[in-house]
Amino acid sequence: MKMNLKSLAIMMSIAILAFFVGCSDDDDTTPAVDLSDDQIDDIVDDIVDSGPVLADGIYMVGSAVSGDTTAANLLQAGLVEAPEFTTQSRDGFYEAYIYMGAGSYSFVKVEGETTTALGGAWTKVFVGDSIESFSGALEADSEGASPFETGKLAHVMYDASTSQYALTAIEYWEVIGSATDGGWSVGQQINEISKSSEEVVFVGEGITMREGPYKFRFNSNWDINLEEGECDAAATTCLKYFTNIGGTLDDVVAGGANMEFATGNDGVYKVTITYSNGPGLSLSVAVEKTGDAEVLAEYPETLYMIGSAIGGWDWVDNGQPLIPVYDNKHLFWKVVYLDTAGGAEFKFSPVMEWNGDFGKTGDAVEGVFAKGGDNLATPGGPGYYAITVNLETETIQVTEDIGIYGIGDAFGSWDAAVEAQKFTKTDSVIFFPELVADGDLRIHFTSSTLTKSETTDAVDWWQAEFVIVESGAIEFRGTGGDQARTVVTAGQKVSLDFKTLTGTIE
Repeated sequence: MKMNLKSLAIMMSIAILAFFVGCSDDDDTTPAVDLSDDQIDDIVDDIVDSGPVLADGIYMVGSAVSGDTTAANLLQAGLVEAPEFTTQSRDGFYEAYIYMGAGSYSFVKVEGETTTALGGAWTKVFVGDSIESFSGALEADSEGASPFETGKLAHVMYDASTSQYALTAIEYWEVIGSATDGGWSVGQQINEISKSSEEVVFVGEGITMREGPYKFRFNSNWDINLEEGECDAAATTCLKYFTNIGGTLDDVVAGGANMEFATGNDGVYKVTITYSNGPGLSLSVAVEKTGDAEVLAEYPETLYMIGSAIGGWDWVDNGQPLIPVYDNKHLFWKVVYLDTAGGAEFKFSPVMEWNGDFGKTGDAVEGVFAKGGDNLATPGGPGYYAITVNLETETIQVTEDIGIYGIGDAFGSWDAAVEAQKFTKTDSVIFFPELVADGDLRIHFTSSTLTKSETTDAVDWWQAEFVIVESGAIEFRGTGGDQARTVVTAGQKVSLDFKTLTGTIE
């Protein structure tokens, strides 16, 4: 039913009906409550037609949100995920952060003098390992009961094209990225310290920040996907919305670009995220320096190898780069064909000249040498070898066991370094015989010494990822961002030629 509601006072009549909503004994669902025409008309007839007229938009009303239903509960048009890790608009998609407690709620759509009340029952939806969302259908003339027994700051999503909504409580925030000690793997937690319907404050102290990109996210999650599969180019078929914010500290954007922590500001910081009762995102972020950051060891940005094992000792003709590992400045790796014709030795240097060059000292222990001044020698016959240089532990690993693995739907699992997803080595190529499903081609390298700083934990698989691009070239992620991916189909074979740095998919 649609009503001609001209004032805020009339909209409040919908909130009054919240007290008629029943609760379910089932923890995973809650019933919707239908509002009859007579119920609404009787209340409207008793209200004086006066008060501030609300602008067009989507509002949330009811006892679960606030007794003061104003523009503070206005949702704003939001963005959803797009291909290549970008964002796109979606018609009818709205979102906001709103303080919610026990009670009931409806969404109200205002179009001129026409107002439509929408609500409905929710069902609990789990997303990943760290977040739960309560999703429901938008039904005309109905309300839903809040899933929150006590006050929570909630992300509220409304999507007209699929007639559904979702409520997600923010338990905590994190700052995450290259600018933090945890890199893009481990967020630095920002916890709730106070809350009310007017303001919710989250604070994280003792957080080290350095030059580099970073973002904020809640509940250790990047996004919520209420539809199956990945987003494609059409916004109408994608409902993956964001639980992270980027942009700038002065203008935060859901799913926005990485923020950048500037050079020269390294230190220990107090980070405060504040929700203030208002329309849309209604978030402010502040960072306050409280101390000095520990001085880190310095590592070269580049590393090269040279030697008779790869053609000769002339840097211009024979120098070859190793691949840096994302967010791990102490690590470099390479898959290389080492020959024994004309000799089988090699060394490393941070520059393409004899300046700061190094090799090994002593004998290898399970393929791992200590860094030193002596030339390294190919440990076996000619063929492909995996080389890992760890400048923190000052080790060089040379092994014939090539740790190249596929990952993702096309290979059967999103777990890293799964034996069934390992590529097979021959004298000429390294290949995977048959993809098990359609999907994006995702490939990564690993070795026993490709480990995070001050731990023996392996780096995250994507930090040593590479792809085959349309031209057939192998392109390494290195220190760059997410790469465009090639779509493959079940049954295809993938081959990698590290002599020419090319790949084939057939």
